Amino acid sequence: KLRAADAPVSAAETQLRYLPCGLDRGLEDYERTRVAFYHAQGLAVLTYVNPMLCASYEPRFSAARSAGALLRAPDGSPSVFNSFVGGTGPAGFSIQPVGEYDFTSRSGPPAYGDVVARMLAFGHDGWMEDFGEYTALDARSADGRTGTALHNRYPTLYHCGVDRLTAGRPIVRFQRSGWTGAARCADVVWGGDPATAFGFDGLSSAVTQALSMGLSGVSRWGSDIGGYDTLGTDPKLTPELLQRWIEFGAVSAVMRMKKSGLAIPAYARPQVWDPENVGVWRRYAKLHTQLYPYLLAADAQYRRTGLPLMRALVLDDPSDARAAAAGDEYRFGNDLLAAPVVTAGARSRAVYLPRGAWLDGRTALRYDGTGDGAYHAAAAAPL
Repeated sequence: KLRAADAPVSAAETQLRYLPCGLDRGLEDYERTRVAFYHAQGLAVLTYVNPMLCASYEPRFSAARSAGALLRAPDGSPSVFNSFVGGTGPAGFSIQPVGEYDFTSRSGPPAYGDVVARMLAFGHDGWMEDFGEYTALDARSADGRTGTALHNRYPTLYHCGVDRLTAGRPIVRFQRSGWTGAARCADVVWGGDPATAFGFDGLSSAVTQALSMGLSGVSRWGSDIGGYDTLGTDPKLTPELLQRWIEFGAVSAVMRMKKSGLAIPAYARPQVWDPENVGVWRRYAKLHTQLYPYLLAADAQYRRTGLPLMRALVLDDPSDARAAAAGDEYRFGNDLLAAPVVTAGARSRAVYLPRGAWLDGRTALRYDGTGDGAYHAAAAAPL
């Protein structure tokens, strides 16, 4: 449907969980066929993994235990705790005993590397590198960490450990958890599971998160367009919210949406390929892809200087009190200013312009909606 609407799409995410429980087992032929299909369509294919290992995943768990590849409990046995593992049970929920790989031990990285090699052998171009923030406080790593020191440090050990395992490979890994030092080992960070709402924990919170992540040293960031959680009294996703989130996604480092989310009770979510939404997706996905060279240049600047792509205005001018107070707009690289609309029913919003010469994007850019969908420069007077 997206292709038929001339709406860009570049990657598909399967969410097949290689860890913690090995849900890929028995689906080998199916997954090879699915990966080959997407590759034939010109798409990258991403899958799912996390640092936990189900005690029921045999013989992998026994082998990891014997090799000393897992974090240990005080008595020397694997540190095991109950965790959500997904993919099975009512409504996709399953809670099972799991251990965690120890990336400080001699045997931990090679044991985890076996799973990485399995994903790569099936042709995956990357994965959601999920979790990492649930380490038990009484767990111990091979290098002697325990308690809060290990719990807080574990996401950095995890993501940097996988980064070393995949060094030089043309893949993308996207993470949620982090701690000091994790940013240098992250390809992409995404904002977890936001609510399908305009306000708190929804779209407006995603904008706040984008800026605080940039202030924390993370540049390649994106959110679940449309939100993820609709729990109990949460508002359901509406076409208006989806379209506003698409606009925000276009001026995020990563433009990524989810077909489904966690909804209790379940309902039919609006989709980007629905007739009322696909034109908005086409318009802003075209903008995002047309900005690729600009985004790559901004990312290179981040690697050199630490200035993030989604940049709080105060970073460019710490002496500007109004810039410091602007929490819902940001520079998108050096030359663009983004001011997402995050209020239901709003048709306009106030924008603070930092010092400098600015053009109004509504007149400086012309969208060719009836043609190839590209944006073209147009004559515009400075604001």
